[in-house]
This record gives sequence, C-alpha cells and structure tokens, in this order.
Amino acid sequence: MQSPFTGKEMKISIEKVSLTFRKETFIVFFHTYLCEDTNQKFEDTDFANLNINQLYNQYREKHNIPFPTEIKAIREQYKIPSATMMSSILGFGTNMYANYEIGEIPSISNANLIDLARNPQTFKNLVEKADIKLKDKKKIFSQIEDIAVELAEKQKLLEKLEINTKPTLSNGYSVLKIEKINKLILFFADKLQPYKTALNKLLFYADFWHFKDTGFSITGLTYQAYPFGIVPSNYEGIFREVEEKNKNLHIERALNAEGTAVKERYTIQEQETSMDNFFSSKELEIINKVVATFKGKTATEIVKENHKEEAWKENESDRNIVGYDYAFKLNPFPSCWAGFVISPLIF
Repeated sequence: MQSPFTGKEMKISIEKVSLTFRKETFIVFFHTYLCEDTNQKFEDTDFANLNINQLYNQYREKHNIPFPTEIKAIREQYKIPSATMMSSILGFGTNMYANYEIGEIPSISNANLIDLARNPQTFKNLVEKADIKLKDKKKIFSQIEDIAVELAEKQKLLEKLEINTKPTLSNGYSVLKIEKINKLILFFADKLQPYKTALNKLLFYADFWHFKDTGFSITGLTYQAYPFGIVPSNYEGIFREVEEKNKNLHIERALNAEGTAVKERYTIQEQETSMDNFFSSKELEIINKVVATFKGKTATEIVKENHKEEAWKENESDRNIVGYDYAFKLNPFPSCWAGFVISPLIF
C-alpha cells in the first residue's frame, strides 16, 4: 500500500494492542500500514477485518459463543430453508438469526439457546412449541431421526481422529471439515506430489498464512511441533481416513536410502476437478501461494524452512500444540510477500 502523503510503499506494522468489546479487554496483533516519513498509520479493509476478527474470536471463545459458520451449519443440518424460520423456532426477532449467520455476535443467553439447538431432541422440543406452520413442523420432525444418526456417526469419526470440534485458537477458530482436508490434500498431491513429511508442512502453511491474513484457518486442524517439523495433531489417523475415502489418491511407498523407514509420496490417479465449491477465493489465493512458494523444493528443504519458524523453535522440545497466534510471527517467503516490507513485531 502506498502512502497518501509521499506515494512510497509503506511498511506493515504489527503491534500487540489492548482492545475492548462489551466491557472486556483482549490483546490482538493490531495490523496497520506505517508511513515512515510522517509516522502515520493506516488500516485498509483487510487489516480492519483482521483486527476486529481477532477481538471477536477471543470473545466468542471465552464465552462459548458459536461462530457464524457454526450458526449457519446448525440451521442447515435440519434443512431449515430460511434464517427467518430459524428465528421463529428459537423465539428471536425476525432478522436476528440471519444477522448472527453473517457475523453479529449473539448475547450470551441467545448463544446458549443456539448451542442447545445442536441436539436433535432439544431442537425437536423447540420446534413443537414454535409458532410456525404445521406442515413445516412435520417436515422437520420427519428428518430429525436421520439427522441424529448422521450426527452421531460424524461425532464418532471426530473422536476417532481426536479432533476438537469447538473453534478455539488451537484450531484457528474454524469448524473442522473433513471434506476440505480431503480436497486440500488431493490438490497438493496433484500439484506438488509431496512426501508425507512435506505434505504436513504444506497444510501448516496454508492454514497459518490464511490465519495471518484473516484470523481464521482453512481446515480447522490443530498442529504440534515435532522434531521433523510442525504437523497436524494425529496426522497419521487423519491421513488414513483421507486415503480410505479417496480412490483418486495414490500413495507411493518405498524404503528410504538407509532402509530404516518407509517414504510415502502422495499423487493422484486422475486430474482433480475445480475446488471453487469447497474453498473461498481468499482460501484459493493462499493455497496457490503455498504451491508457488514450495514448487520444486525437496522435503528436506521444506523441513529446513519450517525449522526456522518461531512456532517450531519455541514448541518442539515438549511437542506442544502450536497456537495460531504464531501466524503473526511467520517468516516471509519472497514469492508470497514480494513488494511488502514487514516491520518487527512490537511486544
């Protein structure tokens, strides 16, 4: 971004700042552009959204308030055709549920009611008392039993994979979607044919670079620092699930040069179809940056880059979970950050 005073390219300044929301104070990594000649700071729309998302996300996590994606997913799981009908079922104002789906933060009492609606039996009770047409009630009732079975199966899978289903800092404030992980792994297998060691890092950078720009991860995965780099927690179980679900995924297995371990390289059988239906334009932008940055690099080179990250250096000795706030300390890569000069973090 160019300075409105001098026309020169401005630095990105990141400072730890206290912000207040609903009489509570939280620390955010506040992003601005700095004009060094005038010492003036500016927010563009992207930085304003990133700064406010950090504040709202912490408030939601502290008070267990569902995130917009969760709120929309609750309505969609019951196939409720409109947010207006969902508002009627829960006893909210006409447009209230629609506003919550696009980002307005519910009161704690309304958030608790939305959370209760996740449970099919509880939701059935709410529908019975709701002021909606009888035909709509019958339609919802006819689906609830099947939905309960589907949700139970999904919960078993998440427990099997040891995945946290609540958005927190540890998963980038995103609801995990196995479908997205499947598609992302297939995309990297198509474009880069990575070994598993490298694939772990590609997932990490996709999630953390997206969080750095937006305050949210792409996949909702949680990451840990291991001796050979940062990896998704329980990545072996997740990869097994992906392998079982995707016939298009091909894994080449061979012993390493020393004959002491099996190397696994991920490729695909057929060209993958468009990912536009699975990822937002911003997510696709970041995913393609990951491909452009690491294309042609060996697994060893990618691990070496990963070992330079504070996220790895500060957590590897105890194999700690790597919080997504480390995204704001990531080392820049020239192919992704051309034209940007990032000023040091101020703590």
